[in-house]
Amino acid sequence: MSYSLLKSFEELAKVNLSRKAETLFVFDMDLVVSIPVDPAFHPLSFYRFQEQLKPLFSPLNPYEEELVFSLLAAETERQLVEQCFISLVNEIFAAGHKAIILTAQFALNWNGMDFVEQRVDEVRRFQLDFQQSFPHIPAFHFHEWTPILGAVPVYKDGVIFSHTEFNSKGDVLKAFLQKIDHLPNSVVYVDDKEKNVVSVQNAMASLGIPCEGWHYQGIFECEVPSVEEATVLKKWGEKVIQAVAIAKNLL
Repeated sequence: MSYSLLKSFEELAKVNLSRKAETLFVFDMDLVVSIPVDPAFHPLSFYRFQEQLKPLFSPLNPYEEELVFSLLAAETERQLVEQCFISLVNEIFAAGHKAIILTAQFALNWNGMDFVEQRVDEVRRFQLDFQQSFPHIPAFHFHEWTPILGAVPVYKDGVIFSHTEFNSKGDVLKAFLQKIDHLPNSVVYVDDKEKNVVSVQNAMASLGIPCEGWHYQGIFECEVPSVEEATVLKKWGEKVIQAVAIAKNLL
């Protein structure tokens, strides 16, 4: 199954908004819609210093590593990767289509830290309203899923949390559509990870829904931030310590 490379949302608008039949646009969140404001946590800083960061991450088990990135997503101030994303989403709704977010973010609520609510608030701060796609669908948990660190995937206000990369995004999206009894005429899916694009395409194919996949690489069009190596190592080190402490309490 094929998919296309996407370097800017402007390209997506050009080829997709003239569709006549209702389409469901599904966007990944991290490194697609938003990234951290702090230069130390910018993905290009992470790639720049990835060799130096390896000693921090190599001792971590998979759950701890996932928690590092979920903490980063939930706790840090964030900015849009592309400002034109807001106008794209508005144009999608104006054209009569639907749009939602599908993130691998942990759906944890731990020690007063509600990962779901924090990410939903982030979407609201960007003045994006994905809830309008399914306004009558209340928040719900995917209780049929096997819990990971005591939690399962969640849907709330237009945002689906697949709850870690260990859960297939395609399977979670498929379950969501079946739960709400809504099968769109087609799906457009955008993610920065190829495996997720393929996962969603395969899951939609099993429902008989055409799915146009886009592998988003717009982050590499961003300017590389200026930040010292010591600052990057210090701040990522603090996140690693925090993630290990949380995992210890949950495992």
